Amino acid sequence: MTNTFFDVPPNRAADVATVYTRTAQGLVKQKPPTPLPAGVQFYSGAGGLTGSAEDYLQFCQMLLNGGQLRGVRILSRKSVEMMSDNAIGDLDLANYPEPGQNLRGYGFGLGVRVRKSNGASGWLGSVGDYGWAGANGTYFWIDPKEQLIGIVMMATRVGRLRTEFPNAVYQAIVD
Repeated sequence: MTNTFFDVPPNRAADVATVYTRTAQGLVKQKPPTPLPAGVQFYSGAGGLTGSAEDYLQFCQMLLNGGQLRGVRILSRKSVEMMSDNAIGDLDLANYPEPGQNLRGYGFGLGVRVRKSNGASGWLGSVGDYGWAGANGTYFWIDPKEQLIGIVMMATRVGRLRTEFPNAVYQAIVD
């Protein structure tokens, strides 16, 4: 993942997508985040990365492959299994605040939501699919049963699209 950063290098700043906020008047361009002062670094295991679609796909492909990418082991198979297993029992993510995205029927693994049932959320997928959403509208899911990766790279929060896009993908599967 050569194009993913906590601190975007100055020569790559123009590559970063413009983020928009949805308002009653339409989409409004957000101001770019203020760069951290020189010498200050902030690395978070829970977020803050900026990366390319290609890097995002490679990361997801590695997870779908059980921790390997192009024959190189990056995570153990057991680490990926643990990450993508529901760790919260009968609790679910039904109270997730994103408008338009119902997460009833989902539990939580290590950093990802995990589907526990197909009917509760009202959107298509497979029991055991997993993924998460980024701060500014990015979204991914991995479906091991269907051997499928879905990635949404948008620069605004539209929770409804996070369900409509997977529904369209699954409706296109023809056996």
